[in-house]
Amino acid sequence: MAEGRDERTTFDHFMENINRLQADPHFREVLRELDEGRKETLSLLASDPAAFLRHRGVQIPQDFRVSLRKTSKDAAVGQGYIIHCECVEVCFLRYCSILCYCEIDEFSEDEQRREIEKTPAHEASIRVDSPSLSFGAIETLVHQGKTVVSSEDSAMIEWATKTIAEGRTATLYCKPTVFEAIIKSYWTPKRVEIAGLKPISLEQAARVKSDFNIKVDGYANSLDCPRCGHVYSTYEFIQQGIEEHGEEHVRAAFSLKGAAILQINPVQDIICRNCRLHIITSEPGGPGSYDYLYRIDLDEGYACCRIRDIEALAPNLRLRPD
Repeated sequence: MAEGRDERTTFDHFMENINRLQADPHFREVLRELDEGRKETLSLLASDPAAFLRHRGVQIPQDFRVSLRKTSKDAAVGQGYIIHCECVEVCFLRYCSILCYCEIDEFSEDEQRREIEKTPAHEASIRVDSPSLSFGAIETLVHQGKTVVSSEDSAMIEWATKTIAEGRTATLYCKPTVFEAIIKSYWTPKRVEIAGLKPISLEQAARVKSDFNIKVDGYANSLDCPRCGHVYSTYEFIQQGIEEHGEEHVRAAFSLKGAAILQINPVQDIICRNCRLHIITSEPGGPGSYDYLYRIDLDEGYACCRIRDIEALAPNLRLRPD
């Protein structure tokens, strides 16, 4: 049991620092330069990754290792392209996060034919029959500084459900069907009632659109500042997000296409936009827990799930197994 707890503590330490590193604006700037094809940045990064990142102001966690490696991989036989990636690998003990910038080179018809001819028949059959990945979607997420994990939908849903129940913090970027399955299982009518989720008013949605040029719909609760009484809800949430992470980051989160974001047990620092008071939780699930289930478009969403606060108020509530 102690060994299991130590492993969880190590993993949580790794994930917390990786999330912090991915949010580092200096680190993101380096990734953007790689995305723009700046050879000088790539050359300096390759010579000494850790020293170069520190020189650029990136805060590398203590005892974390940084390396750069190149990969090349053929797509499925007959697809006509090869994928070249420059990958920044960040490791701590036995855990690693790999962020890659990839380019796709197309083959000519003669090159495609030669590749097919030299591939063993049984291997070609396996590769053609395997489902193809959408490398464009993977590129988009990787360019945003995220790590991509590929798995079956059922495995991802099971992992998310377990992570919620264990009170761990994570951010899941997933396809809408996986997002919907988790949301429908978690946000039962009782939980919606306990969290105080209400439809976002047309007036508030219009104000967000007018001031931030962000389209938002769905549900959210609201908090009253215990000092000045100012209301904190969707408008204030987006305003604080822009203040802390920048307009580009927030607009990207609210403009995903064919993808969704799920914040699992998010650690929040709610700050009153009027008197700047840091609103703290007086009881589990009480003031201080800001919950949201945003709808970005027909299929896309941005939501949170928090098991500890909700179940402390209603101990009999549990995630439905389906």
